[in-house]
Amino acid sequence: MPRKSDRRTPSQRRAKESVDAIVEACAQVLVQHGWEATTTNHIAERAGVSVGTLYQYFANREAVLEAVRDRVMQEQLAAVAEVSSQVLQTRPDFDDAIERLVDTVFAVVGVRPGLVRILILDAPSPDFLQIDRIWKERMIQLVRAALYSGTDRIRPGNVDLMATLLVGAIWGVMRDVVAHRPDLLQAPDLRREIHLLVARFLEP
Repeated sequence: MPRKSDRRTPSQRRAKESVDAIVEACAQVLVQHGWEATTTNHIAERAGVSVGTLYQYFANREAVLEAVRDRVMQEQLAAVAEVSSQVLQTRPDFDDAIERLVDTVFAVVGVRPGLVRILILDAPSPDFLQIDRIWKERMIQLVRAALYSGTDRIRPGNVDLMATLLVGAIWGVMRDVVAHRPDLLQAPDLRREIHLLVARFLEP
């Protein structure tokens, strides 16, 4: 099993650029060819580096895949933080806050949905449960903070539990949509139903 320690940490700018190119190339090859057909040769060729350069920083293709997962997770968390911070700063009314939360959800699933689908269904993931846990814990923190900032606008209840249940329900639905029904991501009905789910759960 690839470990983070298998990856050499780049210390110079050019080395960091090479690593970034390799990770991005792996993401592109995964979407184009799927995991089984993804090789280190394909990744290196797409990145514009030699296979030897790839192996300077990654022990094998599984280690590159781990870096891709890390990057996607960080991009998703950044999307969550950007939208959620607006709720905390502006204290919108109840309906607007729900809309912002739905915006957050769609911002997350809008981060490379084709790649995420491959990562969920196709690519092996011994550490997926840990990554999934980290993502949900961060999302729960943000939702909980938003709920605590507006307790006067939601129904009484255990805010910690409410945040956990809300994130679990939405994450489960959206993960299944990305994996099995990506066509629904473009359907206006999906956003409306997610909005209704959140509103009915939180409304006073």
